[in-house]
Amino acid sequence: MHDWTFLDIKYCWLEKKCVLRFKNRNSEIEEVCGNGVTLLNIPHQEEWGPSVSVNEITLSTINNKVNKLRVEMQSGDIITIQAINFSGIKNN
Repeated sequence: MHDWTFLDIKYCWLEKKCVLRFKNRNSEIEEVCGNGVTLLNIPHQEEWGPSVSVNEITLSTINNKVNKLRVEMQSGDIITIQAINFSGIKNN
């Protein structure tokens, strides 16, 4: 997902669901969905300068019930989401 363009985030409080939309290298829209979201942190400080491109995305388990998605932007900002599960994460 390196160099993909980050488009937007939609969060539904009632459903505890988060959808991140990206444009891949072929300009196709891809979505990553988090279900059972317990934390959503979206800094936009651009310490490395303005950018809409993803540097890397990592997924880790922080305990048996919660997973942590980390989206590092090429701006230096790190979007962090904790949720029960995630879908749509690509290895490219």
